[in-house]
Amino acid sequence: MKRRYGPVLTVSDLTQRSDMAVHRAGRLAARFGSELHVIHGLGLTGRSMRETVPVLQDMVATMRWADNAIRGQLRRLVPNYGEIAAPVIDFDGNAIAMLRRAQQIKPLAVITPAGWTWDPHGRQQAALSPELLLKLEAPLVVTGSRGASKHE
Repeated sequence: MKRRYGPVLTVSDLTQRSDMAVHRAGRLAARFGSELHVIHGLGLTGRSMRETVPVLQDMVATMRWADNAIRGQLRRLVPNYGEIAAPVIDFDGNAIAMLRRAQQIKPLAVITPAGWTWDPHGRQQAALSPELLLKLEAPLVVTGSRGASKHE
């Protein structure tokens, strides 16, 4: 009987900055026969009403845009790597959304793009912090940018 591994979780900011993380997460999931999960945090919590009202006024369009962006990224970077779960779009920032999803699915690994803000004191909701990493309970792989390496 083939051993079933937990899913692989990756975070996308919907830009090329996260391409390498999505690509590597797809390859890792395929290698272990795992399901790939992709999450994007909208970062709406903790913002002023002035910042959030425009987004909330057309939430359906915002969610559709984010979902289409993730699915496009997956089609481009993870074309034939096996099982891919429906993308998750969260109202919180990427760091909190990542932690929440990891606690729900208990991933084999979490793969993120490089360049996230680091907050050693854990005060910034969207930043990675020692406290957040201790709660993660899964190996965290931070990838470089797609142009940083000649090897895939």
